[in-house]
Amino acid sequence: MKQHYTFSKRSFLTFLFSIFTSLALLGQTVSTLTGGFSASGGVRTDSDGNIFVADFGPNFNVAGTQVYRITPEGDVSIYSQSVLGATGGAFNSQGNLFWSSFAGNRVDRINPDGSTTLFAGISGPVAIAIDPEDNLFVASCNTNSVIRITPAGVQSTFVTSNNFSCANGMTFDNEGNLYVTNFNDSRVHKVTPGGTVSLFANVPGNNAVNIAFTRENFYVTSRAAHQIYRITKAGEVSLFAGSGTRGNNDGPALQASFSLPNGISAGPEGDKLYVNDAVPLAGSNFHPSILRVITIPNVGIGGPNGLMPEGFSLKQNFPNPFNPTTTIEYEIPESGNVTLKIFNSTGEEIRTLIRQKQAPGSHSITWDGKNRNSQPVSSGVYLYMLKFGDFFQTQKMALVR
Repeated sequence: MKQHYTFSKRSFLTFLFSIFTSLALLGQTVSTLTGGFSASGGVRTDSDGNIFVADFGPNFNVAGTQVYRITPEGDVSIYSQSVLGATGGAFNSQGNLFWSSFAGNRVDRINPDGSTTLFAGISGPVAIAIDPEDNLFVASCNTNSVIRITPAGVQSTFVTSNNFSCANGMTFDNEGNLYVTNFNDSRVHKVTPGGTVSLFANVPGNNAVNIAFTRENFYVTSRAAHQIYRITKAGEVSLFAGSGTRGNNDGPALQASFSLPNGISAGPEGDKLYVNDAVPLAGSNFHPSILRVITIPNVGIGGPNGLMPEGFSLKQNFPNPFNPTTTIEYEIPESGNVTLKIFNSTGEEIRTLIRQKQAPGSHSITWDGKNRNSQPVSSGVYLYMLKFGDFFQTQKMALVR
């Protein structure tokens, strides 16, 4: 009996931690920002939070020409009508917007008045990513290459690979590595600054369309699966949003539905993802489209630019699992206001353990497994979040009674 009890306890804990990814997405929801409009291409955001969505066209054979500008409040206007088969775009450090004309085999700079200026001729350009030196990297679906273009317009082939299968979506991480998605299959590839290509991850659905990087994670639209997947920098894939049933239903991220999601871009604060999504009407998988918003909860590590001050850390509680008490240790680099809170798996605040100014160095506190009313809480997964100034870090723990 004792052996059976030990196994059951382990099974329970394994179950708790296996579903933690879902539980930890506190407050994560999907909502619809706009009504239907013709925007079947890529998505990008500017530093003011405006969203730009392109019209690839009503199908694969007819090219769209428009790039739309959507305010954070959802107001839609036409920004440009001069792009042919508009696919992916990006802003450089000067705020200039570049966009690919897939049907026009060119990359254009979109001027403030909406007119376009030819920047480069490229066969079948799709996504654009821009590095800190304002070099453009353009994915060519036709040649399975990534083309590098200097700010002066000088072109060179950065990398060509048989691993690409209609190279489509691209983004940089914060270490200068480039990540490329394949439109024709489920693979995501990592390309080092030296041009070495390696398989990074596979997402379900056999259609890894576009990719965004924010808060140390990648987010990929799986168009055929009607879902959004998250990939850690270690290449671990998990479902982020979408029930898998085709539709446009809003709600909690894992219960909401998508319809052939395509472009994806993070907002300037990194707390929102914007996805354009087809309305499932008979006879069209492109028009009309709507713009969806997915919130990204403050779970994990955060702060200005995602950077943490040296000497700030929140350690794993011990023991873990625990009953009835556990110890939480942490370090702060300088004197400042510290808050340490406990939350349950639905995001409800259970108790505030610390709210005071503290000296720099190592600290610890014990939680007795009780809420703010001194009542014992039930078994389950809990979060504890340490906040220090503008920085925070969150860990998970399990109480088993």
